[in-house]
Amino acid sequence: MISLVHPYITMDDETEVVFSDISLKDGRESLTVFFERPVLEGFVSAECSLPSYKWTVKGLTAKEIARLQEFVERNERSFFKFARQGGVGGDA
Repeated sequence: MISLVHPYITMDDETEVVFSDISLKDGRESLTVFFERPVLEGFVSAECSLPSYKWTVKGLTAKEIARLQEFVERNERSFFKFARQGGVGGDA
């Protein structure tokens, strides 16, 4: 099953943040938050699966991931809320 992604924000450093639809894993709601930022060589990126906080990272430093971890923790409820609504604009 292909999951849709929904735009969330663009951070000050041009990192784009999007999140997936909700899926059920072991009877629990889950989703993935995706981060992508352009660099000279292409893009650096990361994915964070919620609620497990499992990360997949390409080209980001530990300090950058720590900052993104804090961002995800502060916004986790909003990601789930907006995913249930079909996106930030609630266009479900």
